[in-house]
Amino acid sequence: MMWRSFHVHYYEQDRNALLLDAVRPFVERIAPRVNGVHYLLHWLRGPHVRLHVDAAPEVFDSLVLPALDELVRGHLAAHPSTAVVDTAAMLAQHERLAGLEHEAGPLSPLLPDNTVHEAPYDRRLHVHGGPQAADLLADFYNETTPFAFEMIERLRGGAQLAGLAFDTMIASAHGLSGVELRQGFVSFRSHAEAFLSWWPEAEGLREAWDRHYAAHSGLLATRVRAVLRSVEAAEKAPGAGGSGLVPRWLAAADPVLRRGRALIAAGDLSMDPPWAGRTSLDDPEVAELARRSTFHNHRRPEGVEVDRLWFDQYRLTLNYTYLHLTRLGLSPVERFLLCHLAANTAEDLYGVPATDVPLPAPGEPVFS
Repeated sequence: MMWRSFHVHYYEQDRNALLLDAVRPFVERIAPRVNGVHYLLHWLRGPHVRLHVDAAPEVFDSLVLPALDELVRGHLAAHPSTAVVDTAAMLAQHERLAGLEHEAGPLSPLLPDNTVHEAPYDRRLHVHGGPQAADLLADFYNETTPFAFEMIERLRGGAQLAGLAFDTMIASAHGLSGVELRQGFVSFRSHAEAFLSWWPEAEGLREAWDRHYAAHSGLLATRVRAVLRSVEAAEKAPGAGGSGLVPRWLAAADPVLRRGRALIAAGDLSMDPPWAGRTSLDDPEVAELARRSTFHNHRRPEGVEVDRLWFDQYRLTLNYTYLHLTRLGLSPVERFLLCHLAANTAEDLYGVPATDVPLPAPGEPVFS
């Protein structure tokens, strides 16, 4: 394995043209001769697209680097970003992101717009916990990159990112959770409540989000039902494909997620990051966080235990779903809003609050 990472700095907020007209042709040209290739969006030292390529040295020299010059640098020269940047505001935002994402790299100076720089390939082992987790995520990105381009093509055609992301989240909870949306939506409530209760950026948003849900609840319910039907149709005819994004997402994501679930079951992959292990029982800070969230402070009935294996396997599914949406351009705040809307819709659809939904017990068969 020889991964190299090329950072394409491009400060325009809309990067769809760069991704579709430069990055996609680059990926398609080199894919037949490399071991892996994918792109990510990142912010460190200025907004950029990261191109990660795993190839033999001679393939880099004969194919990858010439393609990078022609297709990516050529696109930047012909269609440069003209963004005007507030450097102080950007660096303040990056300082917050560095804390949230455990990013240790220097935040400044910002690298110039419309430039390409090679940087060390970062496996983020301090976050993922080990090489198997890092390799699995790289495989997921490799496998789903063509599908990511399909989704971005929909955006170019006028589709809204929030709508596509909402559908993808519902599809994951219904088709990739092992328990369907009826139980899988509980995690959406947990993630939304963690944001609304603990993040300073959430101040005043709960009321606005609830107003948004009240105004659009009917449309959201219709959308959820359509996704459920699409998931169930795909399950009845696996491999049938089709042009719909829901079956395409399930087909793209499921093989890698199955491998991940097997690694978790074998004890070879942990879903706890290296800094995990703090609980409200022995950590005052964690206890205060739980106190501030009604949802997380809600105690399940005595003796009711949730299957930890299923929980970790489903956590992998949602983590990968969220990472996929991040590289389409969905922000964390937008993602938490969609979690809130998805949980509200599911509670109304099934007539039960998330706190009262029974989750799989230890040993209960879930994934087939």
